[in-house]
Amino acid sequence: GLVHPDFSREGRWFDPNRVHKINRMVHYIYILYSVQLDLYYIGSSSDPQKRLVKHLSDHNGFTAKAKDWKICYFESYPYKSEALKRERLLKRWKNRNRIQQLIANNSIT
Repeated sequence: GLVHPDFSREGRWFDPNRVHKINRMVHYIYILYSVQLDLYYIGSSSDPQKRLVKHLSDHNGFTAKAKDWKICYFESYPYKSEALKRERLLKRWKNRNRIQQLIANNSIT
């Protein structure tokens, strides 16, 4: 039979007969566009809207150069590692036309 937990001890009791869920968060890659700079920025986050607020705030870094960034494209992935892999791939493109084609073919607007 099962041994009941001793709640006076620290730690969690594991019931081998119960299915334990793994809390998995969705991760995104996103592309921002600034009209002012006429530039794209590629990033990743578990919360692109919250991350956009940081891009628009006063900070040091590439996106600090403008305050008109808008999310123009995103993709979702079940694992952070997959999102980071895709982010690195898009950044390696270093090709504005290719990025614009990706956005045009999968527009979120």
